[in-house]
Amino acid sequence: MTASFFETATGTDDRATGAAPLGVPLGEFLVTAFPTPEPVVDVLFPRLANGMIAGEERLGKTLYAMREALGVALGVEVCGYDVVRSRRVVFIQEEDDPARTQHRLCALLRGMGLGPLDPVVRAPLDQQFMIAVFEGFSLDRPDAVARFVARVRAWAPEIVYIDSVSEVVDAPLGKPEVMRPLVAQLTTLGREHGFVWRLVNHFRRGSGQARARGSQEALGGTQLARWAQSNLFFTPIGRSDQAAIDRQVKDGRANVRFTLTIETDGPEHDPTAYRLTLTTSDTAVTVATDLAVLDALRLHPREPGREHEPGATKKAVAKAANVTGDVARRALDRLIETGKARLAGTGAKQARLYVAIG
Repeated sequence: MTASFFETATGTDDRATGAAPLGVPLGEFLVTAFPTPEPVVDVLFPRLANGMIAGEERLGKTLYAMREALGVALGVEVCGYDVVRSRRVVFIQEEDDPARTQHRLCALLRGMGLGPLDPVVRAPLDQQFMIAVFEGFSLDRPDAVARFVARVRAWAPEIVYIDSVSEVVDAPLGKPEVMRPLVAQLTTLGREHGFVWRLVNHFRRGSGQARARGSQEALGGTQLARWAQSNLFFTPIGRSDQAAIDRQVKDGRANVRFTLTIETDGPEHDPTAYRLTLTTSDTAVTVATDLAVLDALRLHPREPGREHEPGATKKAVAKAANVTGDVARRALDRLIETGKARLAGTGAKQARLYVAIG
């Protein structure tokens, strides 16, 4: 009679190869103590895991990535969300030049209430934040990877940021023959040297205007989407200066949406300070929608009115603001109530025409 698994001892015969056998008994595994997953930034970066900061162009991905890295390195809040503790980071910047990168980092520090030239600020940054700008880092070049390995061995970071992934890979992202070895390389480097990747990435062009776009829209295709576990995805909110950010993680609540607002001091073309705020409340979403509709109302060409004066229709405003007709109608009602818009008259087929005030 065949013995049950409970009556059979676990084999450890390695005579064939001299290697240790693969795996451990499940009973042993179930009582093994593993480190409790620790969040990096409360809610925003809820688990120390590989991930992406991805999205459409010019929505603040790089600014946010820098702000997050500064907060994590210094152990201070990120956009109002607590950082559990200070961690060493490496930031590889291959998209923006050194002068622009320096200017942005200084402006972000000023927005945090910190002086970039203050020795008290620079000392912990020297200890916790390593940056490489336009140093020619490439995951395709063995010499560049060797320099990177030398850095992480000496520095021992917990998080490595790359801006952006398309700048450090020469081959077209998305093809399986490119992505499989790339993902394997990222995984091996991270595991061997004890850090996780935070990749700034872009969405594929021509992906449409779908809401809550995520990992499948990012450059790199399915392979990178399966690899990334803690992500933030940026999409525009109409024509406002705000962006929607969808957090998508492997564990826990699948999708949390934030509204990112970037405020500046100084000249518009050359800000001296950046302040980034994130909100999740319904009020914040409503305000962002109203701003998008108001901008669309101001910018959209007016139609001639049958009665009174020209204006824009609800349908035209909804299309320009990238919202549904019902959302546009409610936003227009709120804008009229708050004195930011008014009803101008009617147009073709008795459609109401609206104009912005001021």
